[in-house]
Parts: sequence; C-alpha cells; structure tokens
Amino acid sequence: MRIKSKYYGFILLAIILLNIIFSTYFITIFFIGVVFILFNDCLKREYYYLFILSIITFLFIESLHGIKGFLFLIIASLLYGFIIPRLKNIFAYSYIKEIVYIFIFYIMFFLSYIIIYGNFDNVIPIFLLNLVIDTIIVGFLL
Repeated sequence: MRIKSKYYGFILLAIILLNIIFSTYFITIFFIGVVFILFNDCLKREYYYLFILSIITFLFIESLHGIKGFLFLIIASLLYGFIIPRLKNIFAYSYIKEIVYIFIFYIMFFLSYIIIYGNFDNVIPIFLLNLVIDTIIVGFLL
C-alpha cells in the first residue's frame, strides 16, 4: 500500500523532527533515502511546494549532522537528471527501482563523504544501517 502524496509534507516534517531528536543520541543520517524518494516523486509529479519542503529537509539533515551544505541536493539532482532516466527501462517493478535508487544514492553519498572528509572507519556500519532502514520503509510504506 502506497502512501498518498498529500501526506508527503507530514512525512518530511516528521523526518526533520526525528533527525533533530536522534542527532543528539545517534550519529546516523536518519531517513535520507526516504527523503530522496519523496524528492524524486515530487519532481516527477510536479509538486513544487513539496519539492521545496524536501530541499529544506535535506538542508536540515545536513546542518544537524555537520555535512557540507547542498550535498544531498547535488547528489539527488545528479541522480534524477542523469542516472535515473537510464535505469528506468531496466527494472519493470517499481519497488525494485526505488530500492536501487536508494542504494545508488547511498553509494554516491558514501563516496562523496570519503572524498570530503577522508575517514570512513566508523561510517560504514552507519551507512549500512541507514540503507537497511530506508529500504524497509520504502519497500513497505512508500
């Protein structure tokens, strides 16, 4: 069962609140894959007000976790503009496509994190945990 697009704003606000709460207790970048899928869906359906809210969610998550500004937006835009159009025809089932999109998003974020910050010793388990959580949420809810 897919969530209707009228609830996307509430989901994005809930993700902002969860990241504010969890940034003090965990080091994770929580639900960034879900925000990425909502970002793609908003662009595809031309919901520009939700698109702006997803950009604000990206910026909140970046600022809470000390990541360079607009990094998520650059990665999401590159994926939406160049990689996703080439992958659309490969997968017939939409859930598999979204999981592959999240996986590629996390790979690009991991590579950019390594390039910018240099250390990746303690980051690999965090990325894997977030990838699993986002895959489960997108697979069952979105």
